Amino acid sequence: MLSKTGKDILTGVNSLVNDGIVDPTRLNIGGYSFGGFLTNWLITQTTLFSAAVSGAGASELVSMWGTTDFPTYGASFMCGFPWEVPEIYKKESAMNNLNKAQTPILITTGAKETRVP
Repeated sequence: MLSKTGKDILTGVNSLVNDGIVDPTRLNIGGYSFGGFLTNWLITQTTLFSAAVSGAGASELVSMWGTTDFPTYGASFMCGFPWEVPEIYKKESAMNNLNKAQTPILITTGAKETRVP
């Protein structure tokens, strides 16, 4: 799930900031596919990042499940189908927390993207 992986990432980033290894005013985040999913989710959880780039990253996971060419992966990743665990799909979808996002983000994808349409 995005929340578990995302919380691990935030723990690592916060450790780097606290240890003085990175400048907290110059942190950016980005990723493609699953990295895009995480980027979308992370900017709804923190204002730590100055900018973000999300490539082919789903922001609403029920519609992603219904349009991807590989729906069984989504169901296994989310511990069930959307009608079985709707609360997980809702909690893990960045779309449901967009009101918390303050990070500028560039969202990209390809016209022929089938895995994450």
